[in-house]
Amino acid sequence: ITFIPQLVFFIAAGLKFGHRDLPFACFLITFVFVAFNKVITSQYFIWYLTLFPMAYISLHSIKPMKWIVMG
Repeated sequence: ITFIPQLVFFIAAGLKFGHRDLPFACFLITFVFVAFNKVITSQYFIWYLTLFPMAYISLHSIKPMKWIVMG
């Protein structure tokens, strides 16, 4: 039961971004894995930080007002 939210986010991120923007989808799925993991280690943060430069192009294209709404 505790893995259902993680699974839902995995599937949603894969379906929404997988075919359009693969680097961003990989970053997002890794971020969700780290966020929902019960054991937190620095290794997990390095996993998604290494994907961040590839996903930055997608994040950079988001308009400032949308960032405010998402926050």
